[in-house]
Amino acid sequence: MKNNRKHNLINTNIVLRLFFLSLLTLSFYSCDKIKSLNSNKTTEEKSNKNIPYFSLDNLVKKNKDGQTIYVDENSPKFSTKDCFYPYLKKEDKKLHLYLKLQHLDVEPLNITSYIITANKVDYQLKGSIDQKKINGKKKYTIEILDKEITTTSDLKILKAIAKADHVEMVLVGENRFIKKTISKKMQLAFKNILGAYIFIKK
Repeated sequence: MKNNRKHNLINTNIVLRLFFLSLLTLSFYSCDKIKSLNSNKTTEEKSNKNIPYFSLDNLVKKNKDGQTIYVDENSPKFSTKDCFYPYLKKEDKKLHLYLKLQHLDVEPLNITSYIITANKVDYQLKGSIDQKKINGKKKYTIEILDKEITTTSDLKILKAIAKADHVEMVLVGENRFIKKTISKKMQLAFKNILGAYIFIKK
């Protein structure tokens, strides 16, 4: 009789240990899963850090060549000046992100690429560059990069510009280069346009 009780107690202890072991394993698995989800969320949040959501209602709506575009109020107002800004274009009822970079000079720079330095990290920006002539009191050449941002690497550059403490840009020509500092006002345009784009895409 005593042996049976002892045997039953041993079996009960084994069952209880297995039960608690199962609970412990499940707990670890759940923690790992939650940790993984939190890690993914943290990565996405870090990517969009300091880029608050921004409504289209806060942007300036324009009609250009029969198409609707949205620019930030901090973007340049003149089409015959140096400029560097992102904008949104409505195409097929969808919004697409674009970047426009324009340089005006008496002597053509014949730009081959752009190097963006945001917080001492270099990014290279490339694309098809068009040239236009302006005849006035002086003859000028405008070199324009107007490209849709479709790749992760290009989007990363725009986010880096928006979030950095200090941004510089080098326009690399065939025989010379020009260095420019990106103002806080220009950066704000990047932050607001990206904020609207990220919010809509969410």
